Amino acid sequence: MTRLIKLAWRNVWRNRRRSLITMSAIFFSIVIIAFTRSMQYGTYEAMEEQAIRLYTGEIQVHRAGYQKEQTLSYSLQADESAWTQVLAQPWVEAFTRRLTGFGLISSDSSSIGGMIVGIEPSTEKAFSVFASNVVSGSPLVEGDAHVVLLGETLAQNLLVGVGDTVVVLTQGFRNEMGADLYVVKGLVRTGSPDVDRAMMIMPLADAQSLFSMDGRFTEIVVRTREVGAAGRNAGALRAAWTPPTCCCLSGYDQGWKPWSRPDAGAGRGVRRCARGLMSANTTCPSWVVGSGVRGL
Repeated sequence: MTRLIKLAWRNVWRNRRRSLITMSAIFFSIVIIAFTRSMQYGTYEAMEEQAIRLYTGEIQVHRAGYQKEQTLSYSLQADESAWTQVLAQPWVEAFTRRLTGFGLISSDSSSIGGMIVGIEPSTEKAFSVFASNVVSGSPLVEGDAHVVLLGETLAQNLLVGVGDTVVVLTQGFRNEMGADLYVVKGLVRTGSPDVDRAMMIMPLADAQSLFSMDGRFTEIVVRTREVGAAGRNAGALRAAWTPPTCCCLSGYDQGWKPWSRPDAGAGRGVRRCARGLMSANTTCPSWVVGSGVRGL
């Protein structure tokens, strides 16, 4: 065995130039493969995190049944023990509350049904970007009252702009009618045509007043210390709620992955294209490595 090793070593260095060129090719091919794979998975992670930050957040907590019915009767209360259990978890870094409902949004020119989202301006920007991508006017800030942000397409359909007034008519928490006037403070562009066509954003306190839901909200969005562990943490919370008074969904759960959103087609296409390019970039260096080993 020792003799074979000596013969092989002598054969490698019989032609020094050829051996050095081959070993250099192998070395640089391995470096390219490692770099390409790292870039591939880093790109996937960045795309998924960007999609999650568009609206959903890492983890959302709802009343059990809310995802199926999407009605205000499945709201949470501010002093409810079920969601305070979430805040006691060591992996929770921060949280924010939202109130999501539906109503009729009217201007002098037309009326359109839309989704109304009440947010806490001081904390929401750390979880998502849908209320921060303001293309005209200014974003909501703490202390704002009776002002709203409209999706850019929604504002165009209503023929309103920054400074104009819109009327909102809704059905409240206990079938009470809610109506109020709001000044358009800004227009947002989220990148999702469906969202830009239907979304109105207002301070949480205004939304609670409009829907007659003082001290109530429909969801809690949680930011964790480790994004990749969001699915595992959400699963642990679901298992801890017996009976399941609340449901906990992660941005990485099946059916909640960023690619299952309305704008999923573009995300899937980009991912398939990236996978094809990365495969080509790893196949060529692998062929070089194989050829180099045979040449030695």
